[in-house]
Amino acid sequence: GGRGGGGDGGSGSVAGGSCTLIWHRRDLRLEDNALYRERRACACSGITRVVPVYIFDPAEFARVPSCAQPAWDVVRTGPHAARALLAAVTALRASLRARGGELLIRFGRPEAELPLLAARCCAGEVAWHEEAGWEERRTSSRVREAMTRAGCRASAELGGCTLFHPDELPAPDEWASFAHPRQKYPAKKRRGSSGASGKAADGGGGSVDWARRLEGMPRVMGDWRRAVRSHGPPRAAESTSAGLRGQRLLSPAELTGLGLELGE
Repeated sequence: GGRGGGGDGGSGSVAGGSCTLIWHRRDLRLEDNALYRERRACACSGITRVVPVYIFDPAEFARVPSCAQPAWDVVRTGPHAARALLAAVTALRASLRARGGELLIRFGRPEAELPLLAARCCAGEVAWHEEAGWEERRTSSRVREAMTRAGCRASAELGGCTLFHPDELPAPDEWASFAHPRQKYPAKKRRGSSGASGKAADGGGGSVDWARRLEGMPRVMGDWRRAVRSHGPPRAAESTSAGLRGQRLLSPAELTGLGLELGE
């Protein structure tokens, strides 16, 4: 069950106002997931209603020609990675159910499934973590465009799928000095901790943009490692326990009451 949004029959709305869809990608965890913190509360109740969803995209499992040898086919997600993915999705669903919530499962293209779910749940916002890969950012862009057409706020946040948050990386003119500290460089006025880059174009909570932050990044892995480690350690993980106080996960009964299939 749960294939596509077209099979979700019935009509209804979330009692008390709109909700937020949280689209999980590689951030298949709940404990330190920033998407569950500081979400916008419903004006009528002061509580954010949250509906988590994971979408299995067929494109991630399709056979495509190898860029090294076009005569060979490769897959982005092989059998071992698929097994680990299923285990992670299962664990996330169990964590949500232990808190009285549910993880909706869908199969299809995110830009097609999310607008359908948002309409069914009367969602005012769809939130997800931005990922640094080129194809991942292209998918994010398609989802953002689809949600804009659907009249739903799209909120993509940075830093949920990487060891170092973009805010913790050296500024564009600092990479070289951190990678090779013994070399002398012209004196420059040091930027603040947020660097010279502006906010993410999609309103990612004041986080800096990936492309701007990575300008000047060393191409040699050893230099990159040295620069990042010299700049500072990764930030400590923040628990979402406190953040969930102002939120309410919609229960399986509420979701099925909206005519939504939970998915398997």
